[in-house]
Amino acid sequence: MSAWTVSHGHIDVLVNAALQYGMVSDDLDTLIALGDELWAENYASVNYRYDETDKSPDYNPVVTSLPLAPLAVLKAISCYEYQTCEHPEWKTSTAKAVVDSIQRAAESRLSAKQTKTIRSRFGETVPAYKESDEYDAQPWGFDSLEQAVAPKKTRKKAS
Repeated sequence: MSAWTVSHGHIDVLVNAALQYGMVSDDLDTLIALGDELWAENYASVNYRYDETDKSPDYNPVVTSLPLAPLAVLKAISCYEYQTCEHPEWKTSTAKAVVDSIQRAAESRLSAKQTKTIRSRFGETVPAYKESDEYDAQPWGFDSLEQAVAPKKTRKKAS
């Protein structure tokens, strides 16, 4: 299994999801701390995998008020976890707990049909959204926050 460090934009997707799902406040120091934690964990994984000692860069958040597409957030989480699970401390890390919470929040925004458990094309049991064309169309690694913004036609109007 290989691993790579995710981009600043990828961390922005995760931080903005936590913000939009009400998991963190919009306080700049809080957003920086979350992004730093997520990126540091990703670097720890890559360093462990390749016997390196690279330090994660300082995180400076980019924030959007536009809603993120839940399937984009879920794809960002899948990629992040794949890149970040290499080292033994991952399963008990703060970053893992955060992305698990973001995942539950994103899945709660999907329909029952999308979250129904099915057998994947590889024989695994997965939520149906993981086998959807819309999920497959999302990038594996997000280069920018804008890639995760919900298309205008699917955004819900405020009441």
